[in-house]
Amino acid sequence: MSETASKTAENTAAEYIVLSAIGADKPGIVNDLSKTVTELKGNILDSRMVVMGGEFTLLMMVGAEPEQLTQLDTALTERCRAIGLEAITKKTQKRAPVTDAVPYRVHAVALDHPGIVHELAGFYSQRAINVEDMHTETYAAPLTGSPMFSLEMVVNIPARIGLSELKDQFFDFCDELNLDATIEPVR
Repeated sequence: MSETASKTAENTAAEYIVLSAIGADKPGIVNDLSKTVTELKGNILDSRMVVMGGEFTLLMMVGAEPEQLTQLDTALTERCRAIGLEAITKKTQKRAPVTDAVPYRVHAVALDHPGIVHELAGFYSQRAINVEDMHTETYAAPLTGSPMFSLEMVVNIPARIGLSELKDQFFDFCDELNLDATIEPVR
């Protein structure tokens, strides 16, 4: 970790912004944005970047000293505009650690059909279980070419919920929807 990043990470006075951006994919986007953050003494704390279709999409949380944050926010917005990205920034705060829940990774695969994400999210939402992270994709099955759907998500299961009973309910639910699924603790 660089000296600047180390100071930012250690300083409890640091403030944060989240940048959301989308635009036509081309080489150099990540380099341009990370250079802007580094030049203004910010630190990329968390990010997700992926190309969807022909569009580059980005979510990034950046920390900086309070006196740098406004300048960093403006510079990132201007840099995004200059390289053809539509951007939104929002000031945020570091999230407090979740202490009354255990993170579990859920993986599900099925023949693709509309509504899978909604159905799985609904299962957890009805039980007041928070979805922390989710990644989905579609692909062609290797031999048949059938359209397949894959989902991986991390859920925080509150300590008050009986894990054995929840797993039984989840696997029954998945059987009804013809989903092949697993649920395991995050390591």
